Amino acid sequence: MDIGQLAQAWEMLEAALSIATTCSEHDTVWTLTGIAALAARIDQPRTAIHLLAAATRERHRLGTPLRPPTQQQIDALISRLRAAMGDASSWVAHLRRLDAFE
Repeated sequence: MDIGQLAQAWEMLEAALSIATTCSEHDTVWTLTGIAALAARIDQPRTAIHLLAAATRERHRLGTPLRPPTQQQIDALISRLRAAMGDASSWVAHLRRLDAFE
């Protein structure tokens, strides 16, 4: 994706989020996940982590686990984010601050 396509994708996801907040909670979770993936793509790993943590907490609250193919994609994204964030201790510390594991 070039920068113009990324900007357009960002605008579309923002619009989707505003629509999703008036729809089901599941739609909001998927939109957060999409924005997280885009944030990772434009080199915003901390933003991506925050959004993934929020989406994960909501999926757990709603009792809606990911299907295996989708979970594999999220796991790959998390691996890329870990690499971008540096060592594992900073990754775990950051997630704990977000209460992702609590």
